[in-house]
Formats: sequence, C-alpha cells, structure tokens
Amino acid sequence: MYKVIDDIIEKEYQKQLFNAVENISWYYTDSVTFSKNDKNSGFYKMVYGLTNDPEEDSVMDYDLYNLFLPLLDQSFKKFEITPEQIYRMKLGLFVKHQADSFDILHHEPHVDGYEPHFTMLYYFMNSDGPTYIFDDYKNVIDKVEPKMGRCVLMSGDTYHASSPPRKTNRRIVLNVNFGDKY
Repeated sequence: MYKVIDDIIEKEYQKQLFNAVENISWYYTDSVTFSKNDKNSGFYKMVYGLTNDPEEDSVMDYDLYNLFLPLLDQSFKKFEITPEQIYRMKLGLFVKHQADSFDILHHEPHVDGYEPHFTMLYYFMNSDGPTYIFDDYKNVIDKVEPKMGRCVLMSGDTYHASSPPRKTNRRIVLNVNFGDKY
C-alpha cells in the first residue's frame, strides 16, 4: 500500500525546507540501507530517533526537528492519519555517479523495520533517482520520481529502494517512520 501527494505543503515552506537542508553537515555511510549486502554508499543526517534509554535525548538536530514538525503535521492531515509515535526522521543524500555501476537500477530493496509501522518520504527538490516500489517477491511494480513538495506514504512492510541521480547533481529525501509499534 502506498499513496503519493504532490505539494503536500505550500510552496514557500517547500523552499524554506530546501534551503535548510541544502548545505547542512552530512555523515557518510558505506551502506545506504545499513545492510551488509548493500554496497552503495550515501550520506545521511539523523534528525530524530527513539532510543532505549529514557534519559537519552531522541532529538539529534533540534533546528531541523522543529522545522520539520509542521511538515509532519500537515502531511498527516492530508493523508488522514494520526500516528501514535514517530520513531525516526532521517535525511538521505545521494549524489550523481555514486552507484557502483551505472548498470544498477536502484539500491537494495528493503523495509525500514519489521514491526507494524508506516514510512513517509518527503522530496526536497526536483531530481532524478526515483524511489522504486516492489511486491513481496522484490519485483518492481512502480517508481516515484523525486519532485519538490512530493510526499509518499507507504505501509512499513512495503519493499522500496532509493536510487542515485544520474542527471542531476543530488537527491535529498526525508524518511520518517511512525505508527503504533516499530
């Protein structure tokens, strides 16, 4: 199950969000999906993530967290959902020529967690490097092109995969996981 809404937020807010993430500090990872099978590198920035320690703060970047809260609120209203808990907000950045080979179509198909939850993707800019959607047998059934202001909501058990841009210089996405459990 997945649904796409364009212009999930007003244009001025879209521009404000893009400006906020355009030049932030990123962290490098050897594996886009944090899987040993995925040999595609990328960049990320954790904004929020629940921890097992109630004394430890879950917000990793207060400025971005506070900036993204209206995005989440407006998106949840337009998707007509009311999540009980947000588990993670993570930015992802892929740059042109980042793939091991131009023969690969996408990164490794995956789900973000195995407990019942939802995954929401927000695209900060127009780019190539679509998000691929798969069936349970990991066959591509659709793709969603990155477009500024576009938001995708999917069930947490939906296999999906990012892909690196080949024409534009970069692709920036916010990945949000939420629900009753994670």
